[in-house]
Amino acid sequence: MTGTISRAQVLYPLDSRGKFPYAGDYSPIIQSFGMVLAQEDLGWYQGDTVAVLQNDDKGFGFLTFAYGSCSVCDSLQSCSTYAEVDELINELENQIRWFSSLQEVKDYVVDDENRKGSCYYHHDEWSDFKRKVQAL
Repeated sequence: MTGTISRAQVLYPLDSRGKFPYAGDYSPIIQSFGMVLAQEDLGWYQGDTVAVLQNDDKGFGFLTFAYGSCSVCDSLQSCSTYAEVDELINELENQIRWFSSLQEVKDYVVDDENRKGSCYYHHDEWSDFKRKVQAL
């Protein structure tokens, strides 16, 4: 360790015993990308998270990623080191599709042609998320 604190260490500090924390909550990562304008978990014990973000430097973003119920099927739960969490943070950040305006991201999200072939397109909660985005 060089003394530099990684993004993962800031988002998931060691617990009171000095142990690597259980990092099953994606919220700190998502919030680190910008202000969350709308978010929905599509599914129950496994599924997809979708979010619309606002970042002062990058504009408006649409993020989607799959989550699972255990360390075998969930990327964050399978991390056991800060290096692994940092790698996941970078992967998720690279998945964000950025737009220059809120209207552009809204158009992208509500246009069903953009969603066909996506796993989350078929979730019942997708309609709820679209309504949230339309109301922004």
